Amino acid sequence: MNMSFTNSEIRFAPPQELRFSTSVLSGHQAAAEARLAIGQALARRLADAIANVVAFLGRGTVTAELRRMSDRELSDIGLARNDLGRVFNADFAREHARRGF
Repeated sequence: MNMSFTNSEIRFAPPQELRFSTSVLSGHQAAAEARLAIGQALARRLADAIANVVAFLGRGTVTAELRRMSDRELSDIGLARNDLGRVFNADFAREHARRGF
């Protein structure tokens, strides 16, 4: 079962011109845009997470500083020792601002 081929039968000739259909190109472009959007969304989420961690650490620093203050120093800025747990609460901040401190 030997088959022989002539050189012209096995020679590969590339096409003279390569064309891509517009649907293939638009599909690749849409996929690239989707990957870019996903990457941007992930970057935003990562930036938000980092900002939240930094804010959390900053709140801890401020809280520690307030806890080191004496009752007299706290009263000078309009706080009592039992207010320290609520310092970063938005409602408390509005009330504190309304009182003029």
